[in-house]
Amino acid sequence: MQTESSATTSEDSHSVAPNDTMLETIPYPDFTQIPAVRYVLVAAYLVVMVLAVMGNAMVCCTVFTNRKMHTAVNYYIVNLAVCDFLVGIFVLPVKLMELTSPAHWGILNDELCTTFMYLQTIFVFASVLTLVAICIER
Repeated sequence: MQTESSATTSEDSHSVAPNDTMLETIPYPDFTQIPAVRYVLVAAYLVVMVLAVMGNAMVCCTVFTNRKMHTAVNYYIVNLAVCDFLVGIFVLPVKLMELTSPAHWGILNDELCTTFMYLQTIFVFASVLTLVAICIER
């Protein structure tokens, strides 16, 4: 009896193994390395980065130069603009570099990756919490 059950167990484990090895050998397609996709991705990221930096800088300048706009809600909006400005300056260029550079370059080392993931988390949470504060204020 023990030999029959051990034989079935070994047959079951062998039947699973070829499926696992077949999945491991299928290459993962990296569509960002196709030149046309890369150009579109770079162009879209550049447009978003420029608009984010310029638009949020204009929001900050507008609120600070106009005396009538010195209200609590507008300061929350300035805080949101500063967070989005920092996303456009720090997060988007690194994300673009991460998406478009070949993996074998190894541009993002552990320290840089950890730093930018931390900054991205801080900026996104600050934006969301600022939106929550605006909702509570109104």
